[in-house]
Order: sequence, then structure tokens, then C-alpha cells
Amino acid sequence: MTDTAAFAQSVAERIRSGLQTGDFTALRPLLAEDATWASCVGSAQIVDWMQRAVADGVEGALTDVAAHEDRVVVGLELTWPATSGREPTSRSYFQVLFVRDGKIVELLDVSTREAALAAVPTAAPAPAAERRSDIDRMATVLPVRDLETALAHYRALGFEVRAYEGGDYGYAQRGAANFHFSVVADLDPRSNVGAVYLYVDDADALFAEWRGAGVTGQFFEPTDAEYGLLEGAHIDRDGNLIRFGSPLEGPEVLLGTEDPLAVAAVDAVHSGDVDGLRQLLVEHSELANARLGNPGPDGMSRTLLHVATDWPGHYPNGPAIVAALVDAGADVDGRFAGGHNETPLHWAASSDDVEVLDALLDAGADIEARGAVIGGGTALADATAFAQWNAARRLIERGAQSTLWEAAALGLMDRIDSFFEADPPPSPQDVTHAFWSACHGGQQQAAAYLLERGADINWRADWDGQTPLDAARQEGATKLVAWLHHRGGKAAAELP
Repeated sequence: MTDTAAFAQSVAERIRSGLQTGDFTALRPLLAEDATWASCVGSAQIVDWMQRAVADGVEGALTDVAAHEDRVVVGLELTWPATSGREPTSRSYFQVLFVRDGKIVELLDVSTREAALAAVPTAAPAPAAERRSDIDRMATVLPVRDLETALAHYRALGFEVRAYEGGDYGYAQRGAANFHFSVVADLDPRSNVGAVYLYVDDADALFAEWRGAGVTGQFFEPTDAEYGLLEGAHIDRDGNLIRFGSPLEGPEVLLGTEDPLAVAAVDAVHSGDVDGLRQLLVEHSELANARLGNPGPDGMSRTLLHVATDWPGHYPNGPAIVAALVDAGADVDGRFAGGHNETPLHWAASSDDVEVLDALLDAGADIEARGAVIGGGTALADATAFAQWNAARRLIERGAQSTLWEAAALGLMDRIDSFFEADPPPSPQDVTHAFWSACHGGQQQAAAYLLERGADINWRADWDGQTPLDAARQEGATKLVAWLHHRGGKAAAELP
């Protein structure tokens, strides 16, 4: 299945689910933040309008879906409820979802398939100006009176030190801190203005370590600063001021999606600009766990780790971006706030982004965290329901537990057997659900096993009305489709 076809399938599944349940929040990750539709501007407004329409009684069905190079075209049949003096009205039409950079940027309603193919999207933004050279790293040059003494001082403070072979110059490094020392014979420590600021994980711990290192100089115990840092300092024997600070725990920070800081952070994440993101996190430590979105009980917000795992995933330097955020203190299990409460791992699984999924798990993400848009389940539920098979299998490899239907979708026969060996065994409805999932995953052996145990071969799924035959056909499992036909399987359109 091509990427475009997979994207179209995911769009269709989420629209079907929304029409059935009235909850379209699962569609939002596929929408660009500034997506437009008629008078709606922004993904939040689009999702809100869709949900209010269903809440007001609009009923509908998805009748067609087709993937094209720059768009997805869906057929819709909607019925508006009766109002005072007016009968219910129905309308069949096509909706064009223009896609740019893996996101739906514009929705347009048209009356015919031909009009959908001929429609022209709003002009794409002009390309950004050519980038200038990046700065790879930075070193602070501090003046000292005696190089050997200065190197011994910083060695005691936990730095790796070395002298330059040419003399009168040396180096010290600890983590991201890189100091150079230049000998100034007539340096007066009382007038020295050499200074550096270190952003650290725990200012109290660093103060205790340095205070106990047995070196000379002045130490200033960390105190709370009004700008959100716990801040301390050390002045070395040459008068260089080394200030250090770590983030204070405080109230949750919420940034609007159009806030310049939020825009800069999202751009850095999606472009894979690891150095730029780290610099933003240094300058704005609150970003690591800031929420981007809208306040209030009906609002929606996400973290930068959600941004890194957002559909379609596979952003440049994804694992390094995750590492930068986790290093800055990001909660690897932070929750989306809105119609569901998915973690970044759920989103990585929904995007089939195995490298980022691994990075999250390596950073301690809870593989069994619940909250999926699919039945409130784990990341495996999202991966299997949205046919993100690489992610689903990697989750299994990493130790994920599975339900019967998830095991069936992946053809895990040993796990399927274990459910039927349990007391009590699966219910008839669970068996049929698992059978449908096996067909959705193209797993003929699992489907045969479950059909022998009483599955309904022509059950219509609650979420999209498709039969097992429809699901197998959508997956492109031609042998399984023929097998189902031979045993009486029918498409939903063939059933009364």
C-alpha cells in the first residue's frame, strides 16, 4: 500500500468513526494547524464544527474514498434533521482534502467527482529563504592567571581538562559545557568580568557537589529567581563567575498555537533542527513540558513530544528530537488533552514511526499506557486499528501485551490460543470482533481459526459498517478475499 493510499485509508477510518460516534478528535492529527474549510480557520475550529453538526442531529455515511497525488477525495451522504416547517434533507457530494507535507491543509466541498479532480487549492506559501550556515557549538573563553592551577580547579569540579601543547591555553568540558582558558599574567580577580551561565538538571545537587570538592573560591547557595529558575553561583580563584540554574517546578504553561515561541518550537521539531530546539529549551526551559493549544474544558492541547510524533511522523532527526526534549525534562508519558488522552507513544504508533517509537520506549515511555482513540486502549490498539503494521509488530517485540482482536490482526496464533485456553473463553462477540480484525490485518490462518470457533462471517463493524470481506479487500489481501467469498462472505453493500 502506498503512503498516499495509507493516508487516505487513515482519513477514511477517522471520518467514519466521527460520523458514527460524533467524536472527530482523531482526525485532528491529520490536519495542519492552520487548515481551512469554508469559514473555519484552524484544525480546532474544523473539528469543533464537525462535532457540533453531529451533535445537532446531522447523520451521514462515507460512500467513497480515493487517493491522488495532492489530495484525498471522499464521497459523503449527509442528512440534516427536520426543522420547524421543513422535512429532513439529504445531500450527496464530494469533499476534497488537499494534502501538503503530509497534512490536510484545506477542505473544499464540490458536487461531482470531476469537480473534485479539477479543483485547485489555495496557493502554497512561498519557499523559505536559503538557510545560512549553522553554528555547531560554542566555547566560553575565561581568563586565568596560572593554567595548571586552573585546570586542577576544574578537574576537581568534575570537568575533563587538558592543556594546549603550545602553552598558556587549556580546555575543560563537562556535558555540554565547554570552557577555554587563556593565561593573562596581570589578571586582577577583583576586576575580572569573565562569566558563564550553565543550565543544569538540579542546581541544588550541583551546588552540593562543588561545595564538597575542596576547591577555593566563593559559593552561593541556589535560591528561587523570579524568572522561574533555581539559581546558584561559584566564583573561581581567578574571579570568573560561573552561574548555574535549573527549572523551578511551577504551574503548567499553556501556549497558543500561534504564539511565536510555540511556532518556533514546532518548526524546529518538524524540520529536525536539533540544535535550534536545544537552544530554545535552554532559553525557555518551560517549553519541555509546555502545552500547545487552547484552554478551557472544550479546548485541546498537546506537548512538543506529541508534535514530534504527529501524523504523518518520520520527521527528520526524530529520535534526536525526542532525546533533546527528554534531556530537557519532557514527560515522556505526557497526555493529549481533548477528546482522548493519548501519549506520544500512541501517536508514534499511529504514524508507523518505528524509530521514534523506539526512542520513546528507550526513554522510559509506558508501553501499556492506556488512552488510545481506539477504545481507550494502548498504543498497540492504535497501531493495529490504523493498519500501522511496522509499529504494531515492534510494540510486540518490545513486550507489549495484546487483546484478542489485536493478536488476531497480527496473526499471533500462540496468543490467540491462550485466550481460548483461559477460563472463561472469549465471548461470541469477542470472537467475531477478532475475526473481523484478522481480516483487517490480512491474517487468513487466524481468520480460519476464529471462524471455526463461531465468528459471524458477515458481521458489520460497529465503527464503520464494513464486513470482514470489506476489511480484507481494503487491506489488499486478495487470497483472503477469495477465501471469504468461498465461505459465503459478503460486502456490506451486498447485505440487506
